[in-house]
Amino acid sequence: MSIKISVIVLNYNSWQDTLECLESVFRSNYGNYQVIVVDNNSPNKSMDYIKAWAEGSLIARPTPDNLLPSRPPIARPIPYVYYSREQAEMSDGSSKERQYEYVSTNNNGALSGRYPLILIQSESNKGFAGGNNIGIRYAIKRGSDYILILNNDTVVTQNFISEMVVDALNNPQVGMIAPRIFKYHNPDVIDRLGIVIVKSGFSYDRKYDGDGPLLCPSGCAALYSRAMLNATAFNGEYFDEDFFMYCEDSDLGLRAQLKGFGAVLSDKAVVFHKGGGSPGTYYIHRNTIWVVIKDFPLNLLFKNFFWILSVQVIGYVKAILNYRKRKMVLKGKIDGIKGIRRTCKKRIRYNTYNLPIDERPFIRNR
Repeated sequence: MSIKISVIVLNYNSWQDTLECLESVFRSNYGNYQVIVVDNNSPNKSMDYIKAWAEGSLIARPTPDNLLPSRPPIARPIPYVYYSREQAEMSDGSSKERQYEYVSTNNNGALSGRYPLILIQSESNKGFAGGNNIGIRYAIKRGSDYILILNNDTVVTQNFISEMVVDALNNPQVGMIAPRIFKYHNPDVIDRLGIVIVKSGFSYDRKYDGDGPLLCPSGCAALYSRAMLNATAFNGEYFDEDFFMYCEDSDLGLRAQLKGFGAVLSDKAVVFHKGGGSPGTYYIHRNTIWVVIKDFPLNLLFKNFFWILSVQVIGYVKAILNYRKRKMVLKGKIDGIKGIRRTCKKRIRYNTYNLPIDERPFIRNR
């Protein structure tokens, strides 16, 4: 319980999902955590609803077709602090500020502590990468040992945080913990078990334990150590904000691996994911180009150039058959190529960049 955890939940226009997620997080049996909700300038006044829920005047209702066991609402009000993005960035995280900010529990399991919930309102939509970075910067200034990123369309089990922490402590050499993510609407079916990357630079969700070596957790639900985040930060960014959304978790995972931080799967940490969010055709086809250019060691770029180029071309050829996707794929490829020069400038010059490929077990060699 001495390990401080900051749980970051990013909201954009889907406050109902966020409230259901928060209800599950605040049922946690772990005793030293803080929840940070960052709103990406939702035009539907999401933050007002989240405040009303915390104050006790609004009840979070599960999705109508929810197959998970229903539970009564958690006790409220929940004390919170509200910041604008600028105020959160200016906050210095002094010991006086953070004295009562982390959740603790009494013998009855009730929440105590002055500010278990932090609400941060961004003045613009900064995407998955920029929105989560706001929360990460806030948490790190307050000395959090680990940062837990959660999609707002997830629901976690009561021992979820505890199990993640146990595996983090049992694997001190790693900086990334991936949970078992199941489908919210079909709770017996695995949604993903972290991320695998192949030698073409494309990444995909692991669907079973033997489905390729684990590169990193999915940004859907990921526990990161403060040490790893600090070691891989670039110009004050943890997730690369140029990516906006999609592939930013793979980018961070590669940078972490190249810095010597591994990833493990937490077998008993379970989360349920609704999915079906924003279509990302444009961002995926743009950002996969940047991942390869930014993070692949030179020997890996030369060795797998054929695969890298072939997959990029095949991706567009397939999209030609779908008129809707054709424009988005082509725009993604063009913008990806246009951004190569800027991406090259951001390449991190790690000493490990020229290690032989057989010393990189986190890349699937097919």
